[in-house]
Amino acid sequence: MVAIDDDESSHELVREALSLLELDVHVASTMAAGRCLMEQLSPRILVIDENLPDGHGLDLVQEVARRDPAVEIFVLTGEYSTELAVRAIKAGASDYLTKPITVDQLCGRIQPVVEEIQKRRAIAQADVQLSENFEFCGMLSRSPAMLDVFAKIQRVSRHYRAILVQGETGTGKELVARALHRSGVGDNRPFIACNCSAIPETLIERELFGHVKGAFTGAVSDSPGLFQAANGGTILLDEIGDMPLQQQGRLLRVLQSREVQKVGSSKTEPIDVRVVAATHHDLAEMVRKGQFREDLYYRLTTVEISLPALRERKEDLPMLFQRFVKLAAAEYDKDVKGISRRAQAALTRYSWPGNVRELLSAVSAACMMADRTFLDVEDLPERIRSAKTVEADAQDSDWLSLKDMQTRHAARVLESVQGNKLQAAKILGVSRTTLYKLIEEASAGEESEDLEPALAYG
Repeated sequence: MVAIDDDESSHELVREALSLLELDVHVASTMAAGRCLMEQLSPRILVIDENLPDGHGLDLVQEVARRDPAVEIFVLTGEYSTELAVRAIKAGASDYLTKPITVDQLCGRIQPVVEEIQKRRAIAQADVQLSENFEFCGMLSRSPAMLDVFAKIQRVSRHYRAILVQGETGTGKELVARALHRSGVGDNRPFIACNCSAIPETLIERELFGHVKGAFTGAVSDSPGLFQAANGGTILLDEIGDMPLQQQGRLLRVLQSREVQKVGSSKTEPIDVRVVAATHHDLAEMVRKGQFREDLYYRLTTVEISLPALRERKEDLPMLFQRFVKLAAAEYDKDVKGISRRAQAALTRYSWPGNVRELLSAVSAACMMADRTFLDVEDLPERIRSAKTVEADAQDSDWLSLKDMQTRHAARVLESVQGNKLQAAKILGVSRTTLYKLIEEASAGEESEDLEPALAYG
């Protein structure tokens, strides 16, 4: 830990207290020297005096909290006041201590924080182990719905000839197709992906099935199609719902006969291809409307896999955050180690209409722009920062008098115990995190989310 105070007696007190907790202590007498120590050591705990020879301690508190919300910061002051306590906490302090303070008092305030840090580290290690245990073919989940998907892939991967994967955009349909391929025929066989919605209707037949020389103007030689390229392996027909009806008939014949006829040729060629069809459309509804062939639908749905939306598997979010931060930090060569709890709360609150793909994009963009060790709310896209839950929307009504009373009462209790947050939280019957929130609300005069600027994992 680092202690910044121009009072030598405070240095000795901090050293003695922290030695009892078996912590290494590095001291500085100025903000400049303290800032250097923080940059060099990246400590988990900072004890800083409010008034320093070269500036106001709260300025450095705000700077440190912005860069690394996981740092637990204790502010020392010669005279307690609610106004200063609120300013310190809003700047990012974890606690606010009034001098003079004894070794036992300092130990009593810091020891629970040390235990919390140790607990976070244990949780972080458990998260890493958990992500390893719940990874399947590049997909990460511990939600029951996705675990059922993993089990189904393992059961059918060696036996299916055609399969339908349904799910909203961004839910990972191609990852499922690759998992089916890897578990079924292996990575040494070809895997070909075709986006049916991206190929013009006039070209899709030759793209899928190939053509012979002279089949059309410009066909100067024979050319195999994607089905021939996938022979012995797997072809993914993504967005199958956008395939024209005429080509749906051709596809049905291929699935039934296991033969391909090139455009312009009277001959057929045998193929051995597994077909994974994927769509975000409701194909059953399209069949009822005459927009999709009923016979092809039943051929594809012999085996069907439905993927849940990300909003239906939010228990996976912490593992996905961790995975995507690690990937993005490596890609952009950034020293980003995790996500603050405030940011995690904002990400969890969001509905994710773009699902896992949107989450990956949001975390990647945040890492690319970040200038801190742990991503915070300010690093996230505006649409995510401004998202509200139904409960938060309800709190915008006129029925907030009870909350106003709670915040005022919390401030009065804190003042009565001279800023001792552990004691105040005990009196109020709330966690220290909730107490911080109530104090911020008392200062801001408006409702805020229950967000703790602390390390979520990493």
